[in-house]
Amino acid sequence: MRRATRFGQPLLTAASAPQCTCAPATLPVAARRALSTTPTLQNAVRDRVRKALWKDGKAPGPEDPYAVENSQLSKQEQIEADIAEANAQLAEFEAQSKIQPKNRVIRTPRPRKFAKQRPNSKLRTSFQLTTAPKEKDLEDMKDYEPAMDGDGLETVGGMEGWWERNGRWGKESQLPQLARRKVIKNKDICEVLARVAITEALIVARVDPASAAGKWNPLTAKGMRRAFAFGIKVSEDGTGVILGGERNQQSVPMKLHEPQQVVEPQVNISPEEAKKLVKSWDSEWKKVSLRDAVVNFAFNKRFNQLTGHSTHDGKLVQLKTVGNFLEDIAKPPKPVNVKVAEAVQQEGSLPALANVALHERRVTPIDKETAVGRWKVITKELEKRSLPVIGHEHLPKPVQRKWILGQA
Repeated sequence: MRRATRFGQPLLTAASAPQCTCAPATLPVAARRALSTTPTLQNAVRDRVRKALWKDGKAPGPEDPYAVENSQLSKQEQIEADIAEANAQLAEFEAQSKIQPKNRVIRTPRPRKFAKQRPNSKLRTSFQLTTAPKEKDLEDMKDYEPAMDGDGLETVGGMEGWWERNGRWGKESQLPQLARRKVIKNKDICEVLARVAITEALIVARVDPASAAGKWNPLTAKGMRRAFAFGIKVSEDGTGVILGGERNQQSVPMKLHEPQQVVEPQVNISPEEAKKLVKSWDSEWKKVSLRDAVVNFAFNKRFNQLTGHSTHDGKLVQLKTVGNFLEDIAKPPKPVNVKVAEAVQQEGSLPALANVALHERRVTPIDKETAVGRWKVITKELEKRSLPVIGHEHLPKPVQRKWILGQA
C-alpha cells in the first residue's frame, strides 16, 4: 500500500511560544527604564500641557512624575530627610540634658483628690454625705439579725410629698402671681374695678403704649383715688377720652410700673361701698370701645390682675365695649354634667310660662296616650288580638338575613 506523503506545518499556522518583552522585576532600575514603551508623542503633549499650566514650564516635582524610578527616589529622599531631622532633634536633646544639673528633681503633678463641692442645683440640700456601713463597722454588731422581709420595719422619710415640703424651692423658683387667686364674683365690685382698669388702660395707651407689656403694681387705695379723679368721655367713634390734667396723666404710667420701695397694702372694697360708687356714676363710660389693640390688651390684663377673671382671645374679639365685657363676666357659667330639665328649671324663664310643661325625661307616644286616657283601651285591644303590647322580642328574626348569608 502506498504511503501518504506528509507535509510540514506552515510557519504562519505553527504554534509559537508567547514572548514577553517586559523586563523582569530583578533587573535594575536603569535596565527597566531602557525598555519603556512611552512614545515620544506623549512626551510632547506632556511638555505642552506643562507650559500651559505653569509659567515657563517649570512644574514642581520630578520631570516625569509617572516614572517608577522617580517615585521611588522621591520616597527615599523623604525617608532620608526624616531620619536626618530625627537625629538632629535627638542630638539637641542630649546636649540640653548635659547642661542641666544632675541633682534636679522633676516633679510630676499629683492626681487631685475629690473635692467636696455643693451640687450645682437650685434645690436646697443639707450637703451631708452619707455612705453605707462597711464590714468593719458591723463587727461590733454581733447581735444584729438582718430582716428577711419588710414586716414590722419602721418607715422613715420617703419621697412622698418631697416637692411640697418647705425649703425645697428657692426664691428664684417662686414666680410672682399676676392675677389674684380668689376670683371676685360680686357684680358691683367687678364694675368698680373695671372702671379703674379702663381708666388706667386709656392713659397708658395714650402716654406710654410700650409699658403695657410690663409689670403692673397692685392696686392701692391711693391708686384707686387717683383713677377716680379722671373723667371718661366717649367720642363719636366710640374711643374713650380721659378728662383731667395733662400733667397728672403723664405721671400715671410711671407710678403703675415703677418698683415699689415700700409695699403698700392692697385695697379691699366691700359690696356696700361698691354699690354706692356704681350709683354715683353714669353709664357712659361703659360704651368705651375696645377695638384698639393696646387698650384691649391693657384693660384685659389689668382687669385680670384685679378680679381674677380670665378672658381668652377668641372671646375678646367678640366683646366690643366695656359694657359687653361686664355682661359676659356676669353670665353664670354653663352647667357641667347637669340634665336639661335641671338647667331649664334653674334658668327659670321657661317654666314660668303658662303653656310650657317641664318633664324630667323624654315624652314618648305612650305618655301622650296615657295623658288623654287612651292607653288602657289600646292595651286591651292588643291583648285581645294576641299582639305584644311593648317590644318585639317574640317576633321571628327576618328571613332576609339568611338569604344574604346563604343559609336559607
